[in-house]
Amino acid sequence: MGKAVDYALEAADKSINRSAFREASTFLREALRGFEHLPQTTEIVEKAIDVRLRLRVAETGARGGLKKIRVELEKAADMARSIGDKERMAKTAIHLGFTAGMLGDTPAAESQAQLAHNLALEIRNRYLLVESRILLAQTCSYAGKPGQIESLLLPHMDYLTRDIRHETMGQTMIRAVVACAHMAIGAAFQDRSNESAHWEQEGHAIALESGRPFDLMYMQFTSGVCLDLRGEFDAATAAHERSAAIADAN
Repeated sequence: MGKAVDYALEAADKSINRSAFREASTFLREALRGFEHLPQTTEIVEKAIDVRLRLRVAETGARGGLKKIRVELEKAADMARSIGDKERMAKTAIHLGFTAGMLGDTPAAESQAQLAHNLALEIRNRYLLVESRILLAQTCSYAGKPGQIESLLLPHMDYLTRDIRHETMGQTMIRAVVACAHMAIGAAFQDRSNESAHWEQEGHAIALESGRPFDLMYMQFTSGVCLDLRGEFDAATAAHERSAAIADAN
């Protein structure tokens, strides 16, 4: 690849690792422009898909325009299909699903999660299988179906919190943190306070171990939701304020 593209990708990786998502987005868009001037070999198409997936992570972290990112991800999905790359097809489906969920398009999120799940089973990729379950759990949370979260995630929680405890799996946040947050909120919705507190504490522990601002912010937000559901409104407000302060500082 060209030196300018290589530099932009390296700089973007460093920015994402320290949760500097706006900066990362700038570098990734530079890389995409650079790809336009390179021969469209299979390797370049693969890299262009991967950059679009990382751009979704950066734009989500930077609270960017989700509708524009959805268009880029649909391009990535077409590119993955054109080269018959089932792993990238699954990854793209996951990113499209998360984006659709954040845009309030629950049917599309569920459809993409099921597509990713089926592809992950076909290629026997445990990472992608677990990620598709996290996406479905998030969809259930957004759609007001918290009772389904435990059945989706509990079989994978040991793997998430032990084997890949600090891994982001190419997403904005550490996956164990996200899973713990969904488990905590799902239990809180069903008045299972002890279980909710357990997963909330586990998520906070992982976020603190990593020191990543976005994970710390998300767990403060999770605490606020759980406290709201328990009727502890003053404490919930304080947690939401801590979450907002972390977001504003980063």
